Amino acid sequence: MKKKILFFGGSGLLALNWANQIHQNWDIILLMHKRKVTFPYVEVKKFEKISKSVIRDILNEVKPNLVVNCAAITEVEKCEKEKANAKLVNSELPEIIAIICNLRKIKFVHISTDHLFDGKKSFYQENNPICPLNIYGMTKGQAEEKVLNKNPESLVVRTNFFGWGTSYRNSFSDWIIKSLRESKSIKLFSDVYFTPIYIKELVNIIHILLNKKKYGIYNIVSNERISKFNFGIKIAKIFGYPISLIRPISIDELNFLVSRPKDMSLSTKKISNDL
Repeated sequence: MKKKILFFGGSGLLALNWANQIHQNWDIILLMHKRKVTFPYVEVKKFEKISKSVIRDILNEVKPNLVVNCAAITEVEKCEKEKANAKLVNSELPEIIAIICNLRKIKFVHISTDHLFDGKKSFYQENNPICPLNIYGMTKGQAEEKVLNKNPESLVVRTNFFGWGTSYRNSFSDWIIKSLRESKSIKLFSDVYFTPIYIKELVNIIHILLNKKKYGIYNIVSNERISKFNFGIKIAKIFGYPISLIRPISIDELNFLVSRPKDMSLSTKKISNDL
């Protein structure tokens, strides 16, 4: 009999790609809040309200072996405008799930972010003190603390991933490819750095950690620190599009944006040692 995996944020990029990757070995339930998506091989459930009683009822009904929280409001500007909602989804929801999974002895994986630091250094490690620059980073940092406080055996994954998006929401790499395919010129930040990982690799590594019964915070990223501009150049070369369509720009030129870290690169030292 297959084990069951339940995804919060089931309509998002990560959950859908993850489900597609493991559907032959797992029974999958995608839990969605605002959007309901039909998807082969999986069961889709919708919930209207974030509350302890609603989530408890869902877990009692589904009885999953593993719960993964991919739900988050990731738009930085939206988090600033909707602080209460950002706190509810990004911070309070993970805490509720962690509490109930701890009571039910269900393994819990919480997907965090690389947006937790001020960006004044490179290759942040798991034990570096966080210092977020905006509400998004602050609420995601609060979630990590709450999750591990209420459920110490949770696996908290700090990452930045790329992959194929959906028809209703393109990923960053989708946007680059679509723009180049249409011969549109685009501008990408030459002074914002990250360590992105392909979703398939991210999912593989998470399952390896689960099989090894690992818990706590892990950076799961590429070991290559790269600017958004050079990331775009790599994509253009791989798909055969002219790199002349991509132009470098400094994030400092867009002074209307909410403050963001210039360097979000994460260290892979811990996971390299453990695996």
